[in-house]
Amino acid sequence: MTNGHGTPTPTVTDEEEEHIHLPGPSWWPFALALFLTVAMSGLTILPHYGAAASAIRWIVALVIFAIGAIGMAWSIISWGLEVSEA
Repeated sequence: MTNGHGTPTPTVTDEEEEHIHLPGPSWWPFALALFLTVAMSGLTILPHYGAAASAIRWIVALVIFAIGAIGMAWSIISWGLEVSEA
């Protein structure tokens, strides 16, 4: 069989059927979403500039954000290093 230009058209047989690769099931996307929520919560509770902004509130907000950011980095790295079973 030719493609009209004189070159043979490759045919796919049952043994050579194309395979679409999909990643295996993983919990890391859920963990990433959870830590993203934690990080954004920390940024949300950051106090506005003004007299009412106490140092304790700043520290708590930044610690919550740091936990979320470190967890996000851990999730991304672990998800990337995960061995696919597919």
